Amino acid sequence: MGQAQAVKSGDNETMPVDTPDKSVTRRHDTLWFEDGNLVLVAENTSYKVHKSVLSFHSTVMVPMLLSAESTNPEAVVGDCPPIKLSDMEPDITLLLSIIYRGGPKYFDLSKPMDFQTVSGMLRLGRKYGIESFCHEAQTRLEDFFPSTLRAYDAISEERFLSEDPNDEVSEFATIHMHRWECPEAIRLLQATGLSQCLPCAFYCAAQLGEEALVEAVEKRHLSLENLKRCLKGIVHLRNADMVSVKSLILGQRSRACKTPAECIRAGRAIVSSLLENKKLSAADALMKGSWIHSEAEGPTADNKLCTACVNFHRGAHEAERQKTWGSLKEFFDLTKGMGTLHTKCVKV
Repeated sequence: MGQAQAVKSGDNETMPVDTPDKSVTRRHDTLWFEDGNLVLVAENTSYKVHKSVLSFHSTVMVPMLLSAESTNPEAVVGDCPPIKLSDMEPDITLLLSIIYRGGPKYFDLSKPMDFQTVSGMLRLGRKYGIESFCHEAQTRLEDFFPSTLRAYDAISEERFLSEDPNDEVSEFATIHMHRWECPEAIRLLQATGLSQCLPCAFYCAAQLGEEALVEAVEKRHLSLENLKRCLKGIVHLRNADMVSVKSLILGQRSRACKTPAECIRAGRAIVSSLLENKKLSAADALMKGSWIHSEAEGPTADNKLCTACVNFHRGAHEAERQKTWGSLKEFFDLTKGMGTLHTKCVKV
């Protein structure tokens, strides 16, 4: 009966590697090809694949893998010397699954992809020099966390998955993710140098609130430095939220208004209602101004504004949204120390 043999890893630790009877590692159910000529081992799973297939996707991947082959010359798995990888098993399974069975499922922007898959594609693509992985993941991240307010609005406010499976998510979102995954997204964007996505990602993370952000630190999804950025940003966003309705607070009105006294009273009553219902304390300073219509002109509105004043206040609110978007870098202290943008696959 075969025995597990010791293999030295790159950090000089001894690791057990499977012998032909599979007493230690298991062969992956669908990524073990009998005619393969390269055996990879990630954690307790082994894969037998083809050098030529991997080389087709990356010119550096096979040389990188083979550079570790001399560390285990005596151990044999499926008649090939195994190469022990430092990657986690889910990551290598994802990488090889896309290479062998990917197709349009992973390279079609009309088909949303979950965040963990996008993250894996970007990390592995950069590590192993797989340009197609990098391009696909980066495109989706730039789409989901855009650098312009117009692009942000295009996805709509239903960009995140809800805990309620019956709730709909925007049909324009190329990534399906929960808001609580934003801290992980921030870490990924910083590690890969996608600094243009960070202002939007920090803004989205800020909507989680202080308690959830502290929990993200405890789970090691968010660094203490980034927690400080988020908390500082929340203060700025709440202030910006108040400023966005200053035209209502100050009793300003449209020049075309025919009922000034009524509109001034209604405007201030709307602000009082928003404060009472805590709608100005969620740090959501980029919420579209459609709420002004429902609060001031809609069929259920208690405080009516004339149409001219509704349009006036919506315009004033939109101008403040534009200012807020342009200030996100300063709000979250992202003006320096964030690294440079990587446009090619590089090892991180």
